[in-house]
Amino acid sequence: MGGLLRERLAPQMLERIETIAAVSRRYQIPVYLVGGIVRDLLLNRENRDLDLVVEGDGPHFARLLAAELGGRVRVHEAFMTAVVVDRDEQHIDVATARSEFYRAPAALPEVQTSPLRQDLFRRDFTINALAVCLGPEPSPELIDYFGGRRDLENGLLRVLHSLSFIDDPTRVLRAVRLGLRLGFEVSPETLHLVEVALGEGVFSRLSGSRLRDELILLLDDPALAVRGLERLAGLGVLQAALAPALDLDETDRDRLRRAVAAWDWYTVQGLERPPARLWRLVLLALVDGRRDGAMFAPDDLEALVDGLMLAGADRRIVVGAPGRLEAARSVLGEPGVTPHRVSAALRDLSGEEVLMLVASESEPIRTWARRDLAELRSLELTVRGADLLARGVAPGRHVGRALDAVRDARLDGVIGAEQELSHALRYLEEHPPEEAPGALVLDRREDS
Repeated sequence: MGGLLRERLAPQMLERIETIAAVSRRYQIPVYLVGGIVRDLLLNRENRDLDLVVEGDGPHFARLLAAELGGRVRVHEAFMTAVVVDRDEQHIDVATARSEFYRAPAALPEVQTSPLRQDLFRRDFTINALAVCLGPEPSPELIDYFGGRRDLENGLLRVLHSLSFIDDPTRVLRAVRLGLRLGFEVSPETLHLVEVALGEGVFSRLSGSRLRDELILLLDDPALAVRGLERLAGLGVLQAALAPALDLDETDRDRLRRAVAAWDWYTVQGLERPPARLWRLVLLALVDGRRDGAMFAPDDLEALVDGLMLAGADRRIVVGAPGRLEAARSVLGEPGVTPHRVSAALRDLSGEEVLMLVASESEPIRTWARRDLAELRSLELTVRGADLLARGVAPGRHVGRALDAVRDARLDGVIGAEQELSHALRYLEEHPPEEAPGALVLDRREDS
């Protein structure tokens, strides 16, 4: 393994690993490189995560390593783990070899110290249960108790034991995400265990926060989101975890693909306003078009966000999107609608909601939404409220209304930037402020 480490790791990563091995040998503490970095090392894929397992006292080794690296350490004694941060801000996760047991299906595990084999056995898939012994022996050695290297060669995802999905149902979502990312197939026996877990109703006992976090990891990846949902629906997991009628027909798939295409356009354009998250956009696309049916009536949508424990802006966007999108679509679909009315209709929508309009099947709606993101909302006026006050306009709400009128005129192409001040003064003359009658004084000089 030493030659493979030197051949495939970047120099800085190799230097850190050599330092870890040196500390292990100096203090005679068994230390192992584990997890995705070992898997990806064998697949010749880049991975910058450094995860260590220590047989003994993980936090103690972390403190020794931090001193050697000239870094700092954060210890979690209750979990027997620590994080070392070196001078280059590289994080190194250090855990004590431990085993886990579950008092009930889908519950969080309880941990206790154990030898390395038991630590690896608690992991999700054989390909993630590989380890490299860094010390105290002088030569790095691959440790493969469960046939993970063979599964890597065969492109298979296989769980380590028959209760894997009963213990932790989120592993099903992880299997889909990892399988798609690596181009691996799920082994037949593992697929059978998914069916068994579904039959046991494990997702009904899974906490919403754990389901939400794992779902976000899948939906936040534009390369995996749609294929991942299709795969979850095919397994019956989407229906069991979110809503029974989520079987994804071709209309649903097309809407999801258009949503991801809208996201790709948004990112390629380098747009940042309004801010958006892909997973929320995909979730909106998943439930869009069903608001008039039995599945996602308002109460059902509330139940969905409750099940995922969405709160704050996440909850507000998902629950309120159907009504806001319906109102926006009615404006954008009007023949002869003006730019300033489009801007007003979309001004208070979230980024995900505007991107849902970019993903619309209607060309006029799609075109207007793109124009709003790329052009209309970025318009900045040259005139300011201070310019109006300098011309003798009394302070008040009428100043804001005048600037709004200027913005509308600019958006509609009625005036140019050089005419903004004169347009605002003309507006105030035609609409005198009610809150301060007689207070408006206009400088009649023409603006050039």
